[in-house]
Amino acid sequence: MKKKIFAGSLLIIAAVALIFDAGGVFIGVPTYRVLLGIICAVWFAKELTKLHISGIFFPAAFIFLLFEKYIARMTFGGKNIISNWVVLIAALLFTVGTEIIFGDLVIGKKIRGHLVSSKTSNRFAEGVKYIDCATLGSAVVKNSFGEMDVYFQNNEAFDNGCLIVNNSFGEMNIHVPAEFKVETDVKNKFGEINLNGEGAADGNVLRIEGSSAFGELNVIFE
Repeated sequence: MKKKIFAGSLLIIAAVALIFDAGGVFIGVPTYRVLLGIICAVWFAKELTKLHISGIFFPAAFIFLLFEKYIARMTFGGKNIISNWVVLIAALLFTVGTEIIFGDLVIGKKIRGHLVSSKTSNRFAEGVKYIDCATLGSAVVKNSFGEMDVYFQNNEAFDNGCLIVNNSFGEMNIHVPAEFKVETDVKNKFGEINLNGEGAADGNVLRIEGSSAFGELNVIFE
């Protein structure tokens, strides 16, 4: 469903851009700015359709910066409306603030369709999370502006599971037993994702998914 919404939004944005271009709205605007604006608008729409509120501010800021002088020309006599640094710092603060407040969208006891057995958050500190493999199911670990280490215990009871991560402006280290087979689907935004070592080629599967923004996520096989 989300893919359909995203594809539909992309087509709508392209249609609006064509109409504006045909109507002369983009006269005098370099083509590269128009193309970058469309890319940022698609980025904005993608974050919005995922209800990832903290992800909409930077694309919105970039769209404003791309077209600020043209907006100013029509409304402020050609002067800059606001400093570029103010726009970027405001976008950063909005991103951080909404990420801390909202994080992942939670509906009942499910996150992204998974039944959650545990949920842990760490903010502005150093934290350690031990996950009991006997009751894993799906667990959520969130880290903002801190450092978090995630370990697994009762490994012999592990029978597949999912770890949903949400790391922003910090470092998260996931210490995975070497006998686990790992599958990852983590979205990276302006950060690093590192897999240090290799897991088992077969066996029970630990799926790691979620997002890491402006931070570092390390998967360490031990």
